[in-house]
Order: sequence, then structure tokens, then C-alpha cells
Amino acid sequence: MAACLLGAGAYTYDPARLVVPLLATAMAACAWSAVRRRPALAALSALVLLAIVVPLIIFQTTTGAERLSRVSVFSSGAPLLRSAGLIAGNYLSHFSPAFLFWRGDAELRHSIPGFGELHLLEAPFFVAGVALMLWRRRPVDWFLLLWLLIAPLPAALTREAPHALRSITALPAPSLVSAIGFFGLWDWWKRRELRRACASPSGAPRVARRVRWLALALGCVAAASVLRLCHALFIVYPNNPVVAAHWQYGLKQALWQIGQRAPTDHAPAYIFVSSQIAWAPMLALTYQRVDPARFREEGLKALRPIYCLGPTDSPQDYYQRSPPGAWFVLVPGESMPVAPTAAVFYPSRAVRQPVALLLYRKS
Repeated sequence: MAACLLGAGAYTYDPARLVVPLLATAMAACAWSAVRRRPALAALSALVLLAIVVPLIIFQTTTGAERLSRVSVFSSGAPLLRSAGLIAGNYLSHFSPAFLFWRGDAELRHSIPGFGELHLLEAPFFVAGVALMLWRRRPVDWFLLLWLLIAPLPAALTREAPHALRSITALPAPSLVSAIGFFGLWDWWKRRELRRACASPSGAPRVARRVRWLALALGCVAAASVLRLCHALFIVYPNNPVVAAHWQYGLKQALWQIGQRAPTDHAPAYIFVSSQIAWAPMLALTYQRVDPARFREEGLKALRPIYCLGPTDSPQDYYQRSPPGAWFVLVPGESMPVAPTAAVFYPSRAVRQPVALLLYRKS
């Protein structure tokens, strides 16, 4: 069953295709005594895992390699030594305190501004957990440490680093390490206080009070950390225009506005979308719910009446040549011979909301 679940995990996300085989190897190495005691069961588990994962490996190394070829550090054609140095730097960046505890991923779709990938409260416990596991050297400790070391490998092979999403296979290992550090420190502190209590007749009640007060203080700090995160996530984050820009906000709302403003019996014949809107064709395909089979057959023609302009296309030229009733969805700063018909604003709690996109209709 464990082999089946581990193999299925390789199909969840691209980085898992590399992490799962390495994690299975680490698991077998850390539990080698159990593997030697039951070699038949271990061999059967390995065969089941291979049977599940091998088709995915074949796909990844053939037709499924297109995505990796676009984001890989090797795609730039840099010398091998330079690429190796870049991979090493990318790998180590995932262990930086800034990424882990107070700044997080630069891509705001993967991170909340002002927060790391872990709670700042976890920092001392995470360090203590790593130190305690290195001191104990139990098989489970080695496995968790290897898990932490393996997880950033897929992200290290790509250009953007540190990358929270491509290193997501680390979860929940960091939280487990922090928990080990917390309970290790807690047990050490309680043992020290109990030794002091034994030296004094009134020591036991005093120690009990200290334990209660420390538990209450830690609980309050943890609650404050969670409340701060909830405030940032549910109140500040949705109303941050910079975050909205990272989420490619605007095109969906622009297409909706055009649909509302068009006559009910006459849909727009032409909707031209600026090339400066990132991933505009893919977003439009999603928002218009184009049938994938139709897209495979027709390509971007399946988006009609939406036409995505190319990087060298001039919106002004298309405006002059287009028939009346044509719409243009442009970013602020792109020049047009007429004033905008409507606008899409970024979500913001400010009185003057920043403009995301401008809509023009040729009359």
C-alpha cells in the first residue's frame, strides 16, 4: 500500500517525479535493517513502485520534457560549469533564513508578503530539531534530514529560485523537524526544573506554576502568529494590487465587461488583446472554456472572436483597420487614438484604485 501511494504521489506534480524515487531510496537506506529482515516484501514493494513510476519516467524523458526544457537552467545554453554553479546557488537558496522565515518566495502567487514559508515562531525550534536529530542519529531522524535535502533538487534545476511551489514536496518534513525541536526543548526544560524541584520542599508547586505560565505564553505567541497570518491572508492579501498583478488579474474581468456592454443579440466580432498581458492566450482559453479537443484541432483560432496580438503588432494599426464595434483590451501606457471606453481596476482598499487594464470600443 505504501508503494502504491508513493508511486501515485509521483503523478501529482512535476517535481515529485524526481523526488519520489529519491525519497524511496532514502527510505530503504534508513530502514535497511527492516529491509534485510523481510527482503521478499521489500522487493515486492520496489517492483510495485517501479511499475507505477516507470511509465511516468518514460513520458518525462520524451514528450513530457517540453516544460522542463523551457524552465531548466540548461535552456540558456550557458557553459556546464556556470550551470553547475547556478544549480548549487539555487539549491542553497532554499535553506536561507529569509526564504524560510520572513520573506518567502518572490512570486507572490506562492507567498504572502512579509511572511516566510514557515512561521517565524518555528525558527528556533527548527534549528533545535535539526541539532537534536543529528545528535540522536535515529533512522527516522536521518530520513527526515534526507527528505529536507532531497526536496529542493527539482527547484534547483530551474531558473527561478528559491521556488516555493517546486520545493513543495518538502512538506510536511519542516513542520515535523520543528515539532521534534519543540518537544526536545520542552522535555529538556521540564527535566531541569524537576531536578531543581527535588532540591527544595516547595519546589514542585513552583515548577508546576512555571510550566503552566510557559505553556500559556507559548500558546499566546502561537495564537498571535496565526492571527497575524490570517489577517494578512484574508484581509491584506486579496486587496493588494501588486498581488493581483502577480495573479494576472484583469483579463477575466475585462472579457466579462465586454460581454455585459455588448448588445444581447449581437456579440462582438473582434476582441483584440494586448501582447503585454502575460499568458493572455492561455488565460483566454480558460476563461472562455474552450473545449481542449477543439483547441488541439484549431489552435488559437478556437478563441475567436478573441485575437491575441503579437509582440510586434501595433494596437493603433489594428484599431484603424478594424470594423466598428471591435474591442481592444490594453494595458495602461499603450497609446490609442481615442479615450478608453471602460477600465478594469485592481482590488485595493485605497480610495483611488490602480488601473489594471483599459478597454476601447471602436464606434
